Amino acid sequence: MLNLKNLENVKALKQNMHATFDSAAGQEVMAYLEQICRWYPNIADSNDTNDIIARDAYRHVLGTIKTFLNLSPQQIHELATTGTMDAM
Repeated sequence: MLNLKNLENVKALKQNMHATFDSAAGQEVMAYLEQICRWYPNIADSNDTNDIIARDAYRHVLGTIKTFLNLSPQQIHELATTGTMDAM
């Protein structure tokens, strides 16, 4: 597992994520991930507890990717070193 408490690792990961998701193909992949991870709530979404838990798990993964893309390496490193990253 990548150690996000190492700033150089964070910088490399962030660079790789931008190389992936900033391209036209990456934007298409992001749109697909938003769709399959049910990023946008739908009025037809089930209120069953298991469905809610599953949706939250999907959104958590995609939300982490989107957060990484928007934060600076220093901010990500700070979250990782303070333990706040676990809440993301």
